[in-house]
Amino acid sequence: MRTTMFTMSMAVLLAACGSESPKATKSAVDPGLLPVSAAVATDLGLRDGSDVTGKVAWKGEKLKKPKSIKFGAEPYCEAAHPDPVPGEEYVVAEDGGVQWAFVYVTNVDKKYDATGEAVLDQSGCMYKPHVLGVMVGQTVKIKNSDKILHNIHGLPTANKEFNMGQPKEGQVDEVKFTTAEMAMKIKCDVHPWMGAWAHVMTHPFFATSGADGSFKISGLPAGKYKIAVWHESFEGAKEAEVEVDGKGPKADVNFELNAKKTK
Repeated sequence: MRTTMFTMSMAVLLAACGSESPKATKSAVDPGLLPVSAAVATDLGLRDGSDVTGKVAWKGEKLKKPKSIKFGAEPYCEAAHPDPVPGEEYVVAEDGGVQWAFVYVTNVDKKYDATGEAVLDQSGCMYKPHVLGVMVGQTVKIKNSDKILHNIHGLPTANKEFNMGQPKEGQVDEVKFTTAEMAMKIKCDVHPWMGAWAHVMTHPFFATSGADGSFKISGLPAGKYKIAVWHESFEGAKEAEVEVDGKGPKADVNFELNAKKTK
């Protein structure tokens, strides 16, 4: 097998609901590094393809942490976080790894039918995960793991807007998207600090970077591909090119972010 890889650095511009005390909660949602669940990968026949792995890293001047979230006059939310919680507009590890970057293939011609489910949880008055990739037609379960009211409000530009209240702990509502769309903002109208992003794709070749900036796109068939990266606080994403034989061994792609966004 011959795997060709181009490691590309990219310059970008950085921008950037009850009062009952909560029990300690841990989201069942793993922001994980796989583009789809293992079950979905199996259904789509992706296990025999090649993987693209890599890391998204900040290489500019050292950044200050975002300002801590102010949970307002909401005792439940305050009690869920005894320590200060920095905002999630950018999360950079000590070694520069950038979390919550969305990495995806841009030139997939084949359309894939979605199976399985994606989950967006509300836990401790925060969205988990903060950045979510889903496929067109895939069921997205929106869950309230808190004992207070949340209102989830999707603000798409290509899909249908949704706005629903979830007053009960354990409540789950479902949505599906009919059209591909990047960077759909999701917010809670009750708690203004709560925000998440959803990316709707026509294929399953995408991933969200973990706490150390690493990502993994699984199951690519043989071919030449362009890989791009998106981050809510960065812009001007460039593409890297990879060629894989679809038989297993991986290609590596690393992205470097180094410029602040201007407002």
